[in-house]
Amino acid sequence: MEKKNQFEDSNNFDQMSGGEVQTLNFEEVKSMLHTLTPEEIEDMFSTLQTIREEKKRVKKAKFLVEGRNLICKKVKEVRDKIEDQTKIHAQKKERAQEINEERNNVLEKFEASLQEIQKQYQERFEEILKQRSILENQEQGTLISEYKIKQERKELKKTPKCVELLKQEKELKKQIKVALAKGDLELVEQKNNELKDLKKENPLIPLEQEIKAVQNRRHRIKQLLKECDQEILNCEIDRIDRIDEATELKDNKLKTLKKKNIFQKIAGILLNKRDKGNQYQGNVIKDVEERVEYINKKSIPQVIQSTEAEVKAFEQKMAEKRKRNIR
Repeated sequence: MEKKNQFEDSNNFDQMSGGEVQTLNFEEVKSMLHTLTPEEIEDMFSTLQTIREEKKRVKKAKFLVEGRNLICKKVKEVRDKIEDQTKIHAQKKERAQEINEERNNVLEKFEASLQEIQKQYQERFEEILKQRSILENQEQGTLISEYKIKQERKELKKTPKCVELLKQEKELKKQIKVALAKGDLELVEQKNNELKDLKKENPLIPLEQEIKAVQNRRHRIKQLLKECDQEILNCEIDRIDRIDEATELKDNKLKTLKKKNIFQKIAGILLNKRDKGNQYQGNVIKDVEERVEYINKKSIPQVIQSTEAEVKAFEQKMAEKRKRNIR
């Protein structure tokens, strides 16, 4: 029994990592930080990095296999059409081996041309994953930064100065509430001003601002990750469209020939009895060879030019947005 390719079923990709690709919710990681020791946090981020690398490897393999499957489908379609015409044009047994060699040779060239297109999109796909990995590392960096700032804030809260300031702040807020209940607006304004002055002395305020800035930076990184995911989808769609366009013969040359009526068959036998094998080669092999030449001379250069431009533009866009996000 033939062994099934482990990557053949795209539905299995989210379950692979050796045996399984684990999933780790980013919000769960964030909530766990304050319950772990520094050593445990280091281990957790190391595990997270390993999981991300494994998922990236699986995505690369999935994209590659999906491309191969698409090419195999196109080659099979051409093979089937060739074989349909073989039944009509190549009936002489002495030509069977020669015809098989011609067919296999042209199909190998056809497949090789499509593989070159796949190669270009594979490189584009992997570049997008590379940009995504940079963002994921930055996202992880914001978590670490937020954790460290919060730890600093936690320790600062224990200092006598902060304890006293927080106590005074609590008392002022209580006094403001009482003044509001009595309708004493003058006292409310006085206590509010005292509260503002007190907060200016509070060393926790700058830390709160830093935490907010880090959280905002992480939010912007998440938006960039969504852009990467959209770019991955665009790459997948472009590959299918380009291979479809490259394999679509003008005038539908590879469409299966219609069956001839009895009069056409008789005329064909009388006029072309000796040329059936040559008809096969002229009608089919030539058409496929012309398509291979078209792919090699037109489609592939276009793909190389477009993918290089797409990769360069996307890389520059991500670099600029990451740069702005650091500010």
